[in-house]
Amino acid sequence: MTIAPFATQALTPVNHDVGGVTRPPQGMVLHIAQGTYQGTIGWEHNPAAQVSSYFVVGPEGQITQLVDLANKAWTESNGNDHWIGVEFAGFVPQALTPAQVEAAAQILVWLHAVYLVPIQATDDPVNGHGLGWHGMGGASWGGHFGCPGPAIVAQRPQILARALALANPKDIVMPQYAPALNLEPIVSSLDDRHNGGSWLLAASGAIYAFGTARGVRGSNGKAYFAGKKGARLESPTAAEAAAGKLLAIITSDTSRYALPTTLA
Repeated sequence: MTIAPFATQALTPVNHDVGGVTRPPQGMVLHIAQGTYQGTIGWEHNPAAQVSSYFVVGPEGQITQLVDLANKAWTESNGNDHWIGVEFAGFVPQALTPAQVEAAAQILVWLHAVYLVPIQATDDPVNGHGLGWHGMGGASWGGHFGCPGPAIVAQRPQILARALALANPKDIVMPQYAPALNLEPIVSSLDDRHNGGSWLLAASGAIYAFGTARGVRGSNGKAYFAGKKGARLESPTAAEAAAGKLLAIITSDTSRYALPTTLA
C-alpha cells in the first residue's frame, strides 16, 4: 500500500482498479470537484458515480485519501494509470483557497519524496512530468477542457513555490542564543510560533528544542526526536492528542513520526 501519512483515510471500496498503474507516476493533476468537500468524498464512495480520485482537498486544507496509490483511481480516463489526480472542493471559476494551495504543495512534496516527481509545471500529458491540470489531457482524458478552470491553472506557480520551500528547508548557522552548548552540526531550524523558542535539526537527524519551544519530558536543549531531514512540525489530530503523542512531518520525505510525550 502507498498511503499518505498526513491525509485522512477514507479509501473507497468501489470506483477503482486494483493495481494497473505505472509507478513512478509522471506527476500530479489538478481537478475542480464541482462540489463540496464532504459531498465529493461521499460521491466517490457511491458505485453509481463511476469516478474516484486519489485525494480530495477541502477549502480549509483538509486532505482525504480515497484510493491507495498502488491502485488505479478513475479520475482522468487515459491518464489514470500514470498520473495522480487530486480533486479540490469548489466550483469553476473559483480559485483555490490559500489552505488548498498549501495542501496541494504538501501532496506534491510527498510525491516528490516517494516517487521523485519533479516540482515543476507541465502541460504535456504524454511526455511531461510534474504538476499538470485535467484539461491538458484533452479528449483522451475525458474532454474536460475547462477543468479545473483558468484561475486554478494560474495558481500553479504559487503551489510550486510553496512546494520548493517545503522540500528544501533553509540552512542556518549555529544560533547565538545557545553558544555554550556543544551541539552537532545544525542544518535547519523552525520557530515555535505558538510558544516562542525554536526547534533545531542536527545533521544526524536529532531535533533539539530551545527556549520556550515545546519539548519532550521538559528536556529543552536535549535531543528528543530521531528524524531525518527538514523540520516542519504539525499539530496532532484529536485522536493522536488524546493518545499523548507529539507528531512531526519531516518535509524531505514527509514521514510521520509519533512518540509518547509530556510537553514542556
